[in-house]
Amino acid sequence: WLRLADSAPAAQVVDAANANIGAGVFSAAIRALPTKFRRNRAALRFFCSPDLAQNWRERVSARATSGGDTALGSDGTIKPFGIPLIEVPKFAFNPPIVQHVTLNATTAVALRYAPIQNVVVLPSALATTPTTPFINVTDYTLDLTAGTIARVGAGAIGDGVTVKVTYEAGPQLPLTDANNCIIGIGREMTLKKGEDIFRDMKQYVLRTRVGVQIEEVTALVKVK
Repeated sequence: WLRLADSAPAAQVVDAANANIGAGVFSAAIRALPTKFRRNRAALRFFCSPDLAQNWRERVSARATSGGDTALGSDGTIKPFGIPLIEVPKFAFNPPIVQHVTLNATTAVALRYAPIQNVVVLPSALATTPTTPFINVTDYTLDLTAGTIARVGAGAIGDGVTVKVTYEAGPQLPLTDANNCIIGIGREMTLKKGEDIFRDMKQYVLRTRVGVQIEEVTALVKVK
C-alpha cells in the first residue's frame, strides 16, 4: 500500500523535508487531501509506525495542558485535528525500499526518497550463489541527503546497467479513508504438513494468493 501510494497525484505526495513530526505535518496532509474527501472526517485515518506515533505522543505530552496529560497517561487513540492516528505494527520507522535503477555514464540518478541510509547495491538479477554487493566509492557514489546514486566510470558497474538498490527511507504517513486500502484473497488458505525424518522436524506450509490495491488513489495523501 505504501508503494501504491506513490502513484497519488503529485500534489498529494507531501514532502515534509525531514521535519520532526508535529502539527504542521498533519495539517499539510489534510490540506493536500481534496476537500470532497474531507467531508466525512470521522472516516479518515492517519497510519504510521509505532515509533512515529510515540514521537508524536512525547511531543504532545510536553504541553502543560489537558491534552498533554492525556497523551502522557492515556493508552487510547490520539487524534491530530480530530483524525485518529493508527499505529500499524508492520510499518517500519525507516521503511526498507527496493528500487531498480539504470545507471548511465556517471550521471547521478534520484531515488524515490531522500534522505536515505543503509544502502546496498546489487545486480538486478541475483545468481544462485551468494552475490557480493557493489562497493560504495569504488563502484558507485551516493548522496545520502539528496537521495542520489551515480556510477563510477572505472568501477564494476557497466554503463547502462540496471542495479537493485535497497535502502532505508524516512518515515511515511498515509492519510485516507479507513476503507480505501483493500485486500483481495484469490484462493482459500491451505495448510500442508510434512516431516523431515533426518532432522526430526515437522514442517508446515501455509499457501494462499493475496493482492492489495488502493480503491481511489486521489482520496489518499502520502507524507514522506
